[in-house]
Amino acid sequence: MGKLIGRLYKWLYTRVGGRAWTSIIREDQESNPLLYIAIFVMLGILVGRFCRSYWQLLIAFGLGILVGHLFFGG
Repeated sequence: MGKLIGRLYKWLYTRVGGRAWTSIIREDQESNPLLYIAIFVMLGILVGRFCRSYWQLLIAFGLGILVGHLFFGG
């Protein structure tokens, strides 16, 4: 299953941007860091305001991990 998902991801990113999307976003973030910080803060405020159940908080936490990977990834 993991190989299938890997092939699907590679197929998608070669047609959309030619590189992994995390690399494209990370390069853009390095040129505009304050914009991305503002976006992430606003998304955090919105998620915190509208989360009413345990599952919504887990999804928000997962998105936070993804954002952390993009923002602080090496």
